[in-house]
Amino acid sequence: MIVRRPLALLSALTLAGALAACGGGGGGSGPIGGPPPPTAAPTVPPTNSGRATTSVSVRIPGGAALLPSADGRRPQFISPGTDKLSFFVDGAAAFTNVQVDTAPQPYVSGDGNTKATFGCVAGGADVTCTLTVDTLPGNHLFGVVIKGGSPAIILSEGQATIALLPGNNAAATMPLLGVMGSGYIMCDTDAHVAESNGCQHSFDTNTALYTLTAVAADYEGMAIPYQTLNASPIAFDNGSFSVVETDASANTAHPVVTLSNNGPFSNPGNALTAEPSGGFFVAGTFAYGQHFNVKCNVLGTATLGLADSQQGPTTPVTGQSYTYFPPNPESSSNYPGGPQTLPRGTKFPGNPNYHGGNNPNAIHDLVTVNCDANLVLTLI
Repeated sequence: MIVRRPLALLSALTLAGALAACGGGGGGSGPIGGPPPPTAAPTVPPTNSGRATTSVSVRIPGGAALLPSADGRRPQFISPGTDKLSFFVDGAAAFTNVQVDTAPQPYVSGDGNTKATFGCVAGGADVTCTLTVDTLPGNHLFGVVIKGGSPAIILSEGQATIALLPGNNAAATMPLLGVMGSGYIMCDTDAHVAESNGCQHSFDTNTALYTLTAVAADYEGMAIPYQTLNASPIAFDNGSFSVVETDASANTAHPVVTLSNNGPFSNPGNALTAEPSGGFFVAGTFAYGQHFNVKCNVLGTATLGLADSQQGPTTPVTGQSYTYFPPNPESSSNYPGGPQTLPRGTKFPGNPNYHGGNNPNAIHDLVTVNCDANLVLTLI
């Protein structure tokens, strides 16, 4: 689920380009009455006032794992199988499902007014993919979609309208918005997650509240990371999610548990700062997860789930076609459906620290919690 809108639940972002400054020239002095001094050539060639150029980049967290030179998969907000990226310019597909490690032929629009090239460069654990554009001045709509799996499912996407002035415009960066497709529940801190004891130490004796962490992940089960743009958190691509009780006691006069501070959450959150799901534990971490509270009311068990708010993206990328599917049974599509309780994702084996019911090696949308006679809560 490389870089999940990075890379909503956010309306289209408008970025303004800036005209690059041009250098001037100067000349020396000549004898009185002689010919005028020569004029030096400008340091920057004059631009064609009828054209505009810029570059639009997206950063894919952990995307270096997708390149052939990667020594291992890293924590990433796109999934391990992600290998497809599409760029759209003014609603037309400039590049469709290209590999991040390839250099496809340059794009030329049908009317010949827009030309573009595409390439990706690794920087640390991340990959930055850049679209370089030569077009007419004015407002232009740019979109990017990242997919994974076969058939491909959208894991993150973004869109921006950019005002281009004649000449060379400043480079723009477009955030990727993560697409919620699965989720799971963990303890309140990384240390308590590592204890792997059913979150027994996530309890505050002063308030009688348990603090747990809800994690929204992409459809492949990779946690969507917390990112910011201009100091504001980047939202999900497809609405928000809430933690809900899904058993028969929910919404009754005597529920087994009471939930509080449980959403809706419109961004991934930064409750935890360890490796995300997926079973790949190598150098590199990022923040993710939203804290919520649970209080035991009576002896018994309850089930908790993560429910998203809507079907499809808040701001669909113009030019991208979308198909949807209901959560049960799971079926092939390029965008997870909703509103719903988030479907199950696939989690790679070998990590017992993620709490998802009786099977520790799978991510489930539901988690069973037990309240004993002393109203002590554990995950089972």
